[in-house]
Amino acid sequence: MIKTYGILLNYEQETAFLDKKKLSNTLEQIWKSKTSPNSKPILPIVFFTCLTASGKGEKLNEDFFSTLFFHCSGDKRSSKYKRVLSLVKDLTDCQEFQPRVFPILADTEPRRTWGWNVSQSDITFLCRRMTKKAAMALPPEWVVTLWSEIEERLDNGWGSYLALPAKNSASNYLRELEEAYRPGKHRLLIEQERKYFTQQKEYNFAFDPNGLAIRRVAAYAHEAKLLCCYFGPAILLQDDFPVKQKDKLYRPELGEYSPTIIHPFTH
Repeated sequence: MIKTYGILLNYEQETAFLDKKKLSNTLEQIWKSKTSPNSKPILPIVFFTCLTASGKGEKLNEDFFSTLFFHCSGDKRSSKYKRVLSLVKDLTDCQEFQPRVFPILADTEPRRTWGWNVSQSDITFLCRRMTKKAAMALPPEWVVTLWSEIEERLDNGWGSYLALPAKNSASNYLRELEEAYRPGKHRLLIEQERKYFTQQKEYNFAFDPNGLAIRRVAAYAHEAKLLCCYFGPAILLQDDFPVKQKDKLYRPELGEYSPTIIHPFTH
């Protein structure tokens, strides 16, 4: 466990924002799940990759490798991918845990956050087709998962909703949205996100920047809680910038309902 902790620290690019105590506690929790003295527990490594629009109108790019984590200007896509591959290799070689990578495709974002009118079933169908193709090009320990699938599995009893107010994902999301809309709630986070959206050159969203910001803040809080319910102790790779602002969207004050974050990428 000590070797794994050291490797994760070596990959961290934003040490000022790393919660070392939380990282250590997460590894310890996973380590205690060992089924025998010689077994290697699975270390879930999670990151989000978001859909992108294809031109104007409600049309998505249908290539998984055009999603935001994998596709950036220049060679950034390959550098992120290679860095995760390198991290997984180092973690595997130290032989303490079995790293398993879960890229999560946020297929609920176009409707919930952007305000698109395309049916969720159509978006999810398209995303499933994308992920099936992508799975053949990714290493076997990479398990591409749709966000809607995580919600569906939790609703059907996979994992635990812990002490969340509702045992239904849609209800929990609506609670977060109502919370974000309350006057004064998360004002600073919403304002920072609003500024981000007003600076976008291509704006393909139904909501104005303020409405979009509110929905983004609600979505991140919802995702933070459900990630913990679904995966239990896990490591979230954060690639959004600025780090200080984006980490707060995952609501570290929630404690056990907030994921353990590391920042292995440079801007």
